Amino acid sequence: MSSSDSSHVLISPRYASFAFSVLLISHWVGVIGLNTPGYNQIFENLAAINLLLSFVLVIIFQKPVNLNFILFCAIAFAAGMAAEICGVNSGLPFGVYHYTSKLGISLAGVPLIIGLNWVLLSYVCGIVAKDYTNGRWQRILAASLLMVAIDLLLEGFAIKHGFWLWETQSPPISNFISWFLISMGIQWVFYKLVRVSVNKTAFRYLFVLFIFLLADRVALWLH
Repeated sequence: MSSSDSSHVLISPRYASFAFSVLLISHWVGVIGLNTPGYNQIFENLAAINLLLSFVLVIIFQKPVNLNFILFCAIAFAAGMAAEICGVNSGLPFGVYHYTSKLGISLAGVPLIIGLNWVLLSYVCGIVAKDYTNGRWQRILAASLLMVAIDLLLEGFAIKHGFWLWETQSPPISNFISWFLISMGIQWVFYKLVRVSVNKTAFRYLFVLFIFLLADRVALWLH
């Protein structure tokens, strides 16, 4: 089974600019809504829908879409969910924390959207690392470090809006070490299965996500 055995794509790349505009607007509106008293709880409860929208708008531009790509998505989802389920029920490997009900339907205490988020973040980080590094381990290391950088911003955002809570109030160092190690495993799978991938929307989403998380942090400081 070769990752280049199909040129199939879910949607034409000519719609990528429209998808980028939707991502930009939805996240910009999200920053405003999440930080507006009286509306913040409404937007917090809509976070899972925004994550699902982002997932769809990025993944539909993957080329090629074949069995290898689908297998990567399945493995990343399963690995992310397994690690999270173990985490919320045992404290390993991340530390002691729990999810609230704001992110929707859960399995064993972990919202299903979190599994999709592992797929999405692993995918976009893998794409960006592929485009800017050479060699297997350079790509895997760069993508995994990028995943940790996202988590550094994501933790403060999630705690602020009550998506998940830590027993220690802030995440322990074990959380970031575990994120890195799990990310390395998923990125190795990405490297092996998704050798050929074209998706400019992946980089654009990563840009939007970083700006969104930074803007939300600035809004906290301004309050």
